[in-house]
Amino acid sequence: MLSQFRHQLEWLNLFYPLRFKVLVLFCVFFSINSFADPNIKQSSDPMPAKVFSSEYPLNERQAYNLQRSFIQNAHKHNDKVMGYKAGLMSVSAFQALSLTSPVTGVLLESSLLTPDSAGDHTYSLNAALNLMIEQEFAFRLSRSITHAIVADDLINYIDKVSTSIELPDVSFPHKKFLGVDIIANNVLANKVVLSKWQTLTPKLFTALDQLTIHLSCHGDVVATGVGKNTLLGQKDALLWMINHLVNEGFLLNKGMVLLTGNLIPMTKAKACRYTASFSEFDDMNVTVTP
Repeated sequence: MLSQFRHQLEWLNLFYPLRFKVLVLFCVFFSINSFADPNIKQSSDPMPAKVFSSEYPLNERQAYNLQRSFIQNAHKHNDKVMGYKAGLMSVSAFQALSLTSPVTGVLLESSLLTPDSAGDHTYSLNAALNLMIEQEFAFRLSRSITHAIVADDLINYIDKVSTSIELPDVSFPHKKFLGVDIIANNVLANKVVLSKWQTLTPKLFTALDQLTIHLSCHGDVVATGVGKNTLLGQKDALLWMINHLVNEGFLLNKGMVLLTGNLIPMTKAKACRYTASFSEFDDMNVTVTP
């Protein structure tokens, strides 16, 4: 376990006395183990996100190392990485939380919300502590990526696009959290619904930024947005996301899914039948129950 975070504490050797270093080492060791405890992950009850930054100093690299411990624990339970999600996809959003860039989290196969026997997607408010609802575009990798790419390469690595509804659980116990806590808690990934995949042509790729987005609750519009509401647009978001993941050492394998960030104002979910509209795409529905 020490090998997972030894390099995270190198800076302590320069600035802090031994007693403080021992205290921080204990806090990091305890937090990583509790974060990745298989008994915790098997619990059916929702648990609050952990505010790591309230216990010890944490930078972005250390936060992603904590995120990796989440992935390692998932692998122990035969849960596989389905892809990745982006978050805080605007300068104002990530700077407000003391970060230098947007963030990414891991999507596991278990995060995919599957339809019931009637074909409906249903999720209970009781399964989360602070459920939100978001609309995003999802892209599928047509081949693996092992190195940084440029914008002109994108169409050569992505063959499909779909619309998606994401249901993150923003479950921090209080508002005194930082961006590094969002990273360490896997960008609050919870459940996601994907629509049918469509072939991504160069024309469609460009058109995505101009599409109007609507979220309705029982027919009443509760949030709106446009396709370009993530960094400078979908291409820019994808390019940043791919190169960031490569730089952080995450695997980008053929068939993986990339969610490029929320396109509407963050909306707190309530008991409702939601309809997510993406202009020319088919509408999506998800029912949130009490």
